[in-house]
Amino acid sequence: MLFFFSLEFVKGQTSKLGYEVSDSAGVLELVKWERKDSIVDLTKEDNLKQVKAIGNCCFVFNDYIKTVILPEGGNNQRKSF
Repeated sequence: MLFFFSLEFVKGQTSKLGYEVSDSAGVLELVKWERKDSIVDLTKEDNLKQVKAIGNCCFVFNDYIKTVILPEGGNNQRKSF
């Protein structure tokens, strides 16, 4: 039996990119962020421009983040912590 994975990471592990996304019911959700950026700008990377939701525990234990900039189409374009 062969298994093929189309994602760069296995669920539960953060990719080499420093974040994990999940596509559930057609909604791309950012579920984990491990980078040390103070400004998280989801408009800068093509992979993140389609994010429509941020998981409840996405930024847990991350003391670096001060601002999150969301892609176009969201109600709040900027969230400060």
